[in-house]
Amino acid sequence: MKNYSLKKSLSIFFHATKTLEQKQHSIGSEEKKNLEFRLSKLQDAINKRDKAAASKEAKEIEPLLKKYFPLSGLKKSINGFAMLCVALFFAIVIRQTCFEFYEIPTGSMRPTFKECDRVVVSKAQFGINVPLTAKHLSFSPEAVKRMGTIVFTAEGLDSPGIYTTYFFIFPGVKKFVKRMIGLPEDTLYFYGGRIYGIDKEGNDISKILQQDRLAHIEHIPYLYINGRIKDIDKVHAHAELSQVTIQQNHISIATLEKSGKKVKGTMLQEGVDDVHELWGMGNYAMTKIVAADTLYHSKEAVDLLIKNPSTKYFLEITHHSSIKDAKMFYDFRGLIRPEASKKVSYLPLSTESLQTIWNHLYTMRFNAKKGYLERFGTDYSNNYMLKDRAKIKGGLEDGSYEFFNGIAYKIKYQNNPFGMIPSLSIPEQVENTHVLAQFSENKCITLYNMGMDLSIRVDRSSHLGVAGHRYAYFRDGDLYLMGAKIFSKQSEVLQNFVANEKELLETNPTYLPFVDAGPPLLADGSLDIEKIKRYGMQVPKKSYYTLGDNHAQSGDSREFGFVPEENLRGVASFLLWGPGGRFGAPLQEPYPWFTKHKAFVWTSLLIAVAIYYIRERRRYAFLGKKNGIKKSIANEPMTVKRFLKIITIGDY
Repeated sequence: MKNYSLKKSLSIFFHATKTLEQKQHSIGSEEKKNLEFRLSKLQDAINKRDKAAASKEAKEIEPLLKKYFPLSGLKKSINGFAMLCVALFFAIVIRQTCFEFYEIPTGSMRPTFKECDRVVVSKAQFGINVPLTAKHLSFSPEAVKRMGTIVFTAEGLDSPGIYTTYFFIFPGVKKFVKRMIGLPEDTLYFYGGRIYGIDKEGNDISKILQQDRLAHIEHIPYLYINGRIKDIDKVHAHAELSQVTIQQNHISIATLEKSGKKVKGTMLQEGVDDVHELWGMGNYAMTKIVAADTLYHSKEAVDLLIKNPSTKYFLEITHHSSIKDAKMFYDFRGLIRPEASKKVSYLPLSTESLQTIWNHLYTMRFNAKKGYLERFGTDYSNNYMLKDRAKIKGGLEDGSYEFFNGIAYKIKYQNNPFGMIPSLSIPEQVENTHVLAQFSENKCITLYNMGMDLSIRVDRSSHLGVAGHRYAYFRDGDLYLMGAKIFSKQSEVLQNFVANEKELLETNPTYLPFVDAGPPLLADGSLDIEKIKRYGMQVPKKSYYTLGDNHAQSGDSREFGFVPEENLRGVASFLLWGPGGRFGAPLQEPYPWFTKHKAFVWTSLLIAVAIYYIRERRRYAFLGKKNGIKKSIANEPMTVKRFLKIITIGDY
């Protein structure tokens, strides 16, 4: 058995002498003599700095104390509860106001943070938090930086599954880590995977929002092209609604109302005529790959097939949500309600095009079980949609995988040698002979259509299916998928597609073609301020707009709207451990190491530690003098190990 440290033996000595002094009348003379004899031997060993002898005597005294002075069950409970309360108090205060360790549970911030990353969050970067509440004792709005990471509580946000428990006891609300995009009264506009905008004074902030080091992160203005219907979760399935309110980014943007056999739409933002005009949403589309034999449903589709008789697959592009031509819609819940219209275009895909898509394939982490694909962290064993899971043929072994920029990785798990965390996940590129490294049309289509988040709800044939999170947009004439340029503006297939879209517009003036409308810039290259003001998204006062770096699998402001100022908790300032050995400051707009709030919080903490240190030192010196312990030994400052044990109690 491991020896006690000299400090622990000293602590046991002081506790035993105090207990004997207070309760000596409750034991017999023989027991008292025996305990005094043991204490004298322990005292002698401590004064001689004999660690082994002191540990031996201390271990013999401990059972004697329990035998001679037994505690009642109530007393044990009270002592244990008191110790727990003290530990929890210090843990909560320090972790809520100074710093905290987090484990990233999902891929919503890929590639900046990946699943199972461990990060250090600075809690005093721009304010002093009130523990366990969404409030601040002090807050500096000017300290919050666009394009920096931000940690905030989900309290009050309309998002599912936000409640949790801390220390397995206390109910609480989850924290989110996202990228800060818009500050109060900023106005934002989306084009080409990028964000343009102005601040509250009308100054162009586009360069801040389009930093070169963050160019690999694309930003999409919506999760689903038609948004969501306000309060639809409160409506029973198979009901019928005659009037609905459309929301995007949790903002009510339009109403649809059944009037006779038609549906009338009304925009709620002044100066805007249709949904797709807002925030640049018309510059984006949702996509999936469909087989040619599924397209015989419209004259345009038939004409397209005639022009491309040998094409097996098409990229289905759903774009331009509109309140015009809105109709009653029967959704997958069996709910009959008004629905905004949208346009659908088709781009022919050759084997070479599918190969290019495969070479840029990007997914979140997923599990394979007997060849079937499941979203990482989700158990579908009792799910009614189990039958809808996709399957990869060719002997895919069980395990966890992910694709990043066309490269397949298998996730290896190993025990952490430092013992601080249970295991580490490390992605390793699969061999060239692996089934996921080998291109096939079927695998490419399956993994693309399931979306970034490997959703099993994607129905690739029915109009009732839920679209996967795969988006398309133009940038400078090129067509992008998965953040990569898949079709160059010089390519014949894209030129033919654009020409066909313009031809449809000529024959049908109400058609909305999916072509490159260009960035919101004037002829001289400067930002079109008036366009931004008219069609941009303005962030309310004391609110913030946040987005996940992995737009396709992120519950962010597009889902729950603007984040109130009081919800901001801190900054993910350091990546302690990341898959593949990533370590250090995360990719973000750098925050200063020194701030007035940090200075106050850390100074207060140091003062508290100093007071504790001095108090403990004096107490032990007094007890040492009283009980014959040398002065040089009789002090017990707070050790680093003890301090870390206090602040890291529990596990969020």
